[in-house]
Amino acid sequence: MKRLLAILAAAIALGSPAFAADNLPSYKAPAQISCQSSASCSGWYADFGVLNENANFISSGLNGATNDFGVLVGGGYQLWQGAVLAGIQGNVGYEFTGQGVSVPGSKALGTVLVQLGYNFFNTSTPAATSATTTPGQSPWTNIVPANLLAASTPYINAGGCLRHGIVQGCAGAGIQTVIAAGWSTAFDYVNMPSQKGQPDSQVFMLKVLKHF
Repeated sequence: MKRLLAILAAAIALGSPAFAADNLPSYKAPAQISCQSSASCSGWYADFGVLNENANFISSGLNGATNDFGVLVGGGYQLWQGAVLAGIQGNVGYEFTGQGVSVPGSKALGTVLVQLGYNFFNTSTPAATSATTTPGQSPWTNIVPANLLAASTPYINAGGCLRHGIVQGCAGAGIQTVIAAGWSTAFDYVNMPSQKGQPDSQVFMLKVLKHF
């Protein structure tokens, strides 16, 4: 009889609102924000920006150079942990001006580049590289001069480029800077040597990257 009463009491207790599953505390993992600093900025991203193709500068000097301006979009994947950055990115662009275009109707520009970089500066201010943005702080803490170098990584890049209907090898350099949680900027330069009647070109790209 005592055992039956004990079982009945336990059943009532478990069925009461105090023990209902809906009333039990639940754990919810905090939302993860990618790319809060250069110490942890790995993953996929999308980008957009502007470009300038400067042609004939090497062969003809400043007076003989032409400048074509345009816009670009793209994306990529990178491993950026601490001081080391490695990744691959692709972009397509369109030049609104066409001073350097000798192939009719071809103002498209594209790049597929592999990047490899190392930040020699971020070890000098480790606190800046590991700092994250909180709601009570300015979202632009990484562009403060004290943090800017620590949040930036220079790199070399190389790959394939499309310009004026010609696909060719190209190489250059760039730098990427984390400016806020989930956002960074990148400045890329690539050289496209003279080929198939097209002049040597220097292409400069300024981009904003959204990290996922």
